[in-house]
Amino acid sequence: MLNQKNLFSCRHIHFIGIGGVSMSALAQYLFSKGIKISGSDSTESIYTQKLAEKGVAIGIPDGQKYARGCDLVVINSAIRPDNKELQNLIMQNKTVASREEVLGAIFNEFAKSVAVCGMHGKTTCSAMISKCLDFCNKSPTVFVGGTVKDFDSNFLLGDSEICVAEACEYKANFLSLHPFINCMLNVDSDHLDFYKNIDDITDAFRHFAKNTKSGGINVVNGDDKILKNFDGIKFGLSEDNDYVAKNVIHKNAKYSFDLFKRGSYVATVNLNVLGAHNVYNALCAFCVADLLGIPSDEIKAGIESFCGVDRRCTIIKGRFTVITDYAHHPREIKTFLDTVLQMGFDTVRLVFQPHTYTRTRGLFDDFVKSLKADEVYLIPTFAAREDVIAGFESKDLAKAMEDDGTNVKYFEDSAQLARLLNETSKSNDAVLLVGAGDIDQMSKLLK
Repeated sequence: MLNQKNLFSCRHIHFIGIGGVSMSALAQYLFSKGIKISGSDSTESIYTQKLAEKGVAIGIPDGQKYARGCDLVVINSAIRPDNKELQNLIMQNKTVASREEVLGAIFNEFAKSVAVCGMHGKTTCSAMISKCLDFCNKSPTVFVGGTVKDFDSNFLLGDSEICVAEACEYKANFLSLHPFINCMLNVDSDHLDFYKNIDDITDAFRHFAKNTKSGGINVVNGDDKILKNFDGIKFGLSEDNDYVAKNVIHKNAKYSFDLFKRGSYVATVNLNVLGAHNVYNALCAFCVADLLGIPSDEIKAGIESFCGVDRRCTIIKGRFTVITDYAHHPREIKTFLDTVLQMGFDTVRLVFQPHTYTRTRGLFDDFVKSLKADEVYLIPTFAAREDVIAGFESKDLAKAMEDDGTNVKYFEDSAQLARLLNETSKSNDAVLLVGAGDIDQMSKLLK
């Protein structure tokens, strides 16, 4: 079993898929410990660029020549077993570990480890917790699945006993982690290429709840219809929670609320990020910081200073407004669109890039219902790790939406769609670029 001792005994670790947001954070951490790091990825990204600037040797798309002499090869779920580089390294008898094994070996050694799990919102919530703790001079080490605007990074190297990390539910990867504080945001149907159904998903979350260290605590969204039945300290809007948001108001999608702890008023929190969902994130962050002994006035200031995560309702101002968002599940899309509707645009044009064929297949009818705007445009599916599934491509989803009465068009060519949007969008219009693939790159064509 991989642990921190044998991980740190490695002189050279090679990452296949090093540009992944989680993989690159691990690579940065191990590099900071004096271990030689190399890697490969199919394309360049901001993460490969930052690693290269530090002196990490990265091959695009193949990095076998940089892997010579490595002690360990790290892969993530996107790397298929038939990957040529992986197969060649296995033939050389290289030891292979998964991303989640490596994260677990690091994370589990921290005395005050904080994990954030949930089908939706874990990146923003873990980033908010991290910013709050950093603001309060707790110097956490942080592994986040997105670029935190406050750090301009997905990784933060601290010097305390606190570590904050996302706990990924895909393929039950979070079971490699044993947190001191286990934050559980929500349970929903997703990853149906791995899980059988919602009961199977719930079982995985129940198992992870038991992973919490002895003496640790589960911090649970008490308003979630599944998690409300879990044990732990609870947060939410309902009065029976331990940490409760009352008198919730908003202006132009920015929310404020009064925070109560077990019936007693604690503070009025004015969020600097958009959307009602961030009220829940703030409650969770406040609870974590409170459990770690931070004074309430410092927690409030730390949460209010949080500026968000890239591609989470990220606004790009130009001749018209472009907003990029990572939402790729029907529930996330609805939450995002509800936020945009509070911002007062004349016309909202939604461009959506489905993420994986299995997700489209598993949640097809929900996508049809959630993708609603004045105008909707679909572009080809971002396949990620998958082969095409006939009948569940982006064009099939567009046809079903049209049959349901949605004003939708399918575009094979993103550049052609960008030209149309440039021609038709006016100053108080919004173009939304939504999805977990590379759709955000389309923003460069909009002006």
